[in-house]
Amino acid sequence: MLKVFKYFRPIEWVELLICVLLIMLCVYSDLKVPDYMSNMTTLLTTPGTTTDDIWGVGIFMILYSLLSFAATIVVILLSARIASGVSFNLRHLEF
Repeated sequence: MLKVFKYFRPIEWVELLICVLLIMLCVYSDLKVPDYMSNMTTLLTTPGTTTDDIWGVGIFMILYSLLSFAATIVVILLSARIASGVSFNLRHLEF
């Protein structure tokens, strides 16, 4: 498998780096959502909590979920682009 890396073009290395960074962003976003859920649970059990407090935490929770979703879509598109580019290079060299 490591032998395939020598057939990467420079743009594919950049796309691979972007994919790795976006995967790290996805993991971070996915790990932040339970923190906000814990904050929301704490707010719900605390007397005197206003609806605005709950909405504030809920908005951030939804934003992190959407950020993770968008980053995952971009990772899927970039990884497909990388795979097709490398397979094109390999086919070109073989035939």
